[in-house]
Parts: sequence; structure tokens; C-alpha cells
Amino acid sequence: MERDCLRKPLQHRGCGPARQWRPARVAHALAPAALLAGVALLAPPPAVADPADGAAVPRGVWMMQNGKAAVEFFACGASLCGRLVWGRPDQYPDGVAKDRRNPDPALRDRDLCGLTVIWGLERDGADDWTGGRVYDPSSGETYGARVHVQGPQRLRVRGYVGIPWFGRSQTWQPAPPDLPRCTPTAGDAG
Repeated sequence: MERDCLRKPLQHRGCGPARQWRPARVAHALAPAALLAGVALLAPPPAVADPADGAAVPRGVWMMQNGKAAVEFFACGASLCGRLVWGRPDQYPDGVAKDRRNPDPALRDRDLCGLTVIWGLERDGADDWTGGRVYDPSSGETYGARVHVQGPQRLRVRGYVGIPWFGRSQTWQPAPPDLPRCTPTAGDAG
């Protein structure tokens, strides 16, 4: 009996009539998806979209993946930069957030608060910023930098040596709105 069922092209395994494809059934099944797609097109763009040309621009304050610091992105000329606006207090044993590991001894007494740690990022497509530099105050090293906007809640920030293949990426998320921002000492932000 099973063999007879398999030989009949319009019947399925149970040997009952097969469900036939009908355009009306498909249209009815796809109607909710079409409605959701239409609503998505009418929804406002994510908070990181630049209204001038549709390119994604990181705006506001972003928390580093390790939770030790927060960076605020801002326009600096035609490029994009970022400055430290918060640091977790337990990473400064003496209670003073100074640029102690800077390779230039003259800069070791400057405050980290307000320090520009990302600079020179240029737009490279709709969601990418490349060609910049990032300074790591915990090591005193400067690396190449690139930022990829993954949506309104995620940035992928990559620091590298030479070419982007030789580096490390972090995923940053927006900082909490109640994050207390540091106050730079006059003349120390840089």
C-alpha cells in the first residue's frame, strides 16, 4: 500500500490528497510580513543615522566593552573624534586620573578626563569610519583605528598595528543616561 501512495504525484505520505500550492494562500500567508516591512520602512531611522546623507554616525556617549571607560564621539573638522568622559574609579589607585603612561614625559600630568583618545576617523561607506588613530592611556600606546556602526546599540571599535588584520576589536554599547561625567581641569583636555 505504501508504494501505491508514493507513486501518486499529488498525494503525500499519508496517501491523502496533497495540499496544492495556490497563489491566494501564499498572499494570505505573506500579508503580515508585508505589513511589518511597510511599518519598518515608515519607522524613523536609528539614533546613529546622519540625516544629511543617511550614513551612520556614532553619536553620544559609548561604554567600552570592558566597562572601564566611556567615550563621547564628536565632529572635529571633517573627521570624527572621541574623548574620555568617564572612567571607573577603581582603575586609579591614587584617585587621580592622569596620563601617567604617556611616552612623552611632558604629558604625564595631564588629566584623562576630556582627553581626545580617538581622532582622524573618516567616513568609508555608510556604516564604517576608517583611517583614524586611538590612544590607549593604560599602555601609553597609539594604534590605527576603525569604527563600524552595527546599529543604534552597537559599535565595533578596532585598534590595530599597521593593517587592520593585526589588531583587536571591542563591541561598545551606549552608556547609561545617568552616567556621571567627569569634569576636565581647565587647560588639560586634549
